[in-house]
Amino acid sequence: MRWFPLYLMLLLMASCQPKEATEAGLVSTGPDTLQLDETIDSANNTRQDGTQAPTALPEDPKQQLPPTLEVYLDQTHGLWQLPELRPKDITRLTQDQQGPYFLQTDLNQDNQLDYVAQLMERDSVFLYAFISTGPDEAFKEVLLDQRPLVKLDGEGISPWVLCLPQEQQTQDKSGKGTSAQATADGFLVLEDENTTLYQWRKGTFRKSPYKAAGF
Repeated sequence: MRWFPLYLMLLLMASCQPKEATEAGLVSTGPDTLQLDETIDSANNTRQDGTQAPTALPEDPKQQLPPTLEVYLDQTHGLWQLPELRPKDITRLTQDQQGPYFLQTDLNQDNQLDYVAQLMERDSVFLYAFISTGPDEAFKEVLLDQRPLVKLDGEGISPWVLCLPQEQQTQDKSGKGTSAQATADGFLVLEDENTTLYQWRKGTFRKSPYKAAGF
């Protein structure tokens, strides 16, 4: 039969087909695998809403409340916030001084730690004292003052700076050196050029104008 030699020739040609196409196909899977790995890495750094996960910013150490006070505020003041301050007010205190947002000291001389804090709510700032009433971390809460926030570039800013009179810096007679002097108990509220001293007397707070070097 004439077709048999032709069939045999086609069969031999098929058996000699080069493997380049198959090998090229295997090599081509490399880029696809790399692309998948990159996609997985990208997904790990992306939120579900498609935005890039932010890097945590460092907090101002002066805004880090003591755990005892923070727990108490979480339980009693809900979504409390510390107010923003004017840059010039923040620089009124050194890094070694307490304030300007909160203070911890013994306000009523009972050898227990008390706290003072300014908290923001809506368009106002509130000045609170928290007097420790026992070892169970309970407090007597006293609202001392309330002011509307000061508008600065469209933002609400607190006019207050809190500090301790025990930490004030006073010049010596030569006018060169400085030394810390315990001039009064209680705490100070600085507001522009005015300074108010709050002191615990006979179960309540009394306030008076305060004049001191450095303020």
